[in-house]
Amino acid sequence: MNSSVYLRPRNSLTPAQELIWTSQRLHPDAPHQNMALLTRFAAPIDPKRFLDAVDAVVGASDALRTRVWEVDGVPHPTVVADSPAPCLHIRLDEDAVDAWMADRLARPLDVAQAAYDSALIETERGFAWWMNVHHIVIDAGSSANLFNAVAAEYRGEPWELPDYRNVFD
Repeated sequence: MNSSVYLRPRNSLTPAQELIWTSQRLHPDAPHQNMALLTRFAAPIDPKRFLDAVDAVVGASDALRTRVWEVDGVPHPTVVADSPAPCLHIRLDEDAVDAWMADRLARPLDVAQAAYDSALIETERGFAWWMNVHHIVIDAGSSANLFNAVAAEYRGEPWELPDYRNVFD
């Protein structure tokens, strides 16, 4: 069960987030707000260690633990205590990866459930990490912070993410 920490009531999105929210509401079936990346690893990795690293970073990231519920037409961002979705470990034929990604990318993320979709993809060629995050909780700079934190956690090095809640203060 997730326990929630409510931020300011009503109109608690930033002006930029409100524009993103409005865009999603105007085009609910369009994945315009998906920010997806596929990162292929040049060297072998330990899948369990990688999944643990992703889960540790998500667990420490209030941005990635943010859900946005709508009540009476008003968005309410909420940071939940637990990770909303695990990083999946899937095995695909190399020829199937592009079709799998196209299918995932075509679906808008439901930020009421989880603001991201993450999977470690294992093929006969090696591993790749799929990370799709809704733009309402991340931008290009934050994406780099996320990837750097996962890499540091995987290597057992210290890392820190900015506190997303400061956006709402």
